[in-house]
Amino acid sequence: MKKVLVIIMVLSLSFSLLTGCGAKNNTESTDSNTSEGSTVSQEPLAFSVMTVNFGEDPTGKVVNNAWLEEMENLMGRELDISFQYVAMADYQEKIKIMLASGELPDLITSWGLEQTDIFTYGANGTFVELSSNMDKLPNYQKYLDLAENSKVDLYSEDGKLYGFYAVETGWQDYSGGSNEISYAAAFRKDIFDANNIAIPTTVDEVYEAAKKLKEIYPDKYPIMQMEEWQPPINMLIAANHLGGDYTTNSFDGMYYDGSTYQYGPIQDGYKDALIEMNKWYSEGLISPDYFTQTQANGNATMAAGDGMIIPAAWYGYPAQWANTYPDQEWVLKVGVSNSDYGNAWAYKMGNTDDVVVRSNWAVLVNSKSKVVDDLLTFMDYQMSDTVKEILTWGVEGQTYTEVDGVKTLIDSILADPSTEMASFGFGTGTCRSGIFPQIQDKTVQLGTELSEGFVNDDGTVTTSIIPSYIRENFSTEKARPETMIYKGSKSDDESEEYANIMTPINTYAAEQMASFINGTRSFDEWDEYVSEIKAMGDIDRAIEINNSTIIGDK
Repeated sequence: MKKVLVIIMVLSLSFSLLTGCGAKNNTESTDSNTSEGSTVSQEPLAFSVMTVNFGEDPTGKVVNNAWLEEMENLMGRELDISFQYVAMADYQEKIKIMLASGELPDLITSWGLEQTDIFTYGANGTFVELSSNMDKLPNYQKYLDLAENSKVDLYSEDGKLYGFYAVETGWQDYSGGSNEISYAAAFRKDIFDANNIAIPTTVDEVYEAAKKLKEIYPDKYPIMQMEEWQPPINMLIAANHLGGDYTTNSFDGMYYDGSTYQYGPIQDGYKDALIEMNKWYSEGLISPDYFTQTQANGNATMAAGDGMIIPAAWYGYPAQWANTYPDQEWVLKVGVSNSDYGNAWAYKMGNTDDVVVRSNWAVLVNSKSKVVDDLLTFMDYQMSDTVKEILTWGVEGQTYTEVDGVKTLIDSILADPSTEMASFGFGTGTCRSGIFPQIQDKTVQLGTELSEGFVNDDGTVTTSIIPSYIRENFSTEKARPETMIYKGSKSDDESEEYANIMTPINTYAAEQMASFINGTRSFDEWDEYVSEIKAMGDIDRAIEINNSTIIGDK
């Protein structure tokens, strides 16, 4: 995906919107202020933004234009925003280069940064500290007050807040408890049925099915990686009761096992996962270059009709594929199990709040910006009721209709939400208007969910929408233990100590993971490998630091 640089210039007095970014054409500022407390200015507010391109630029789209118009209305002045959209795959590297150079835009999406990174850069003055500015942020404060449980992850050890984090409302209506599917395996049911192969529910059955498919289609790889953020090993990690992050862009083997933190890459369950992956690799069941494959490769495989088994995929994809590839029938199995370990860790346990604030993503304010106060107001307005309404519903008559106070999205969106919502630039999916992360209403998302086929433990297929399937099948036995606890933050000293221990260890473990899977290192050397890992740093001390952050159970 190409990096997109969009420069918005404000030119003449008009309410027409530029295709450049949807800014109004004005040469004079408005004479009156219709916003809630913003100040009238004779000059446009100019600032720069770096945010994520999820696949499609929102520039000029209906929702983005409406978002910008309302933001100008609330701010009481024109906006001259220089947008730099960076592809997901490139964003993590880009933001780290910018941080190292000290040359940052005014607003930055934190995609690819760990919380510890945000706290470290915030503490050294790179980002504006928001806790002391909450009197200027009434909209944000409202949602933080409603997110009693999830907001604990947002603050540094000394209680500082540095970002406008992702706000999601309506969780109780959406899932009845905020629970989420952690991952799912996807299977091409029409191919399985045509060849009289049962849909797998266990790791062994996945392997046997892949072998049969390889015999039938010798020129194809039955198992595929759909995208770099969900590598196939995720299925095996969850089945073998491990956690951590094992993507090519991010590797962190530390996880909570229900009683204490552990380091996954030295556990027997991890070794078993690598042995399984090695079988797939050596027998030609998965492409030998899957390590470097990206979402673009996955989409190409899907378009060619060659996909058969995706061990780890985002839920919701089969519903999208039903529209994009109508000749393919995909079903999901949540929690492919390994009989040696019991129920797979398939779910993320949520909380009882109706509002969830995500610590994964935030918009950060550059402390060196010349318009910090204006940016705080701007970001708070992005969480206002009117902007939330636009990002959620779009524009009346174009994206929704309203009768007797009841809004309904237009038929084309309801028929194909993924494609159509992107075409209008809604704040979800592959095309996100505003500045990511935008406030989202999960209640409305519930109305756009399409039904999918879910494979039950006995192999039968049930058609359901995702939230109802979660409510009916979730149990704590299938929850990732780390999602069942609340965690605080490490101190700056602890973060530095932890990074010094674990960064070289994780780097080495990632390299060795590939070596074991592709066979360049023998499993006869496993004990030697474990000794090498332990000799690199004090893992027990790193575990102790992580354990000290546990606040309590949910």
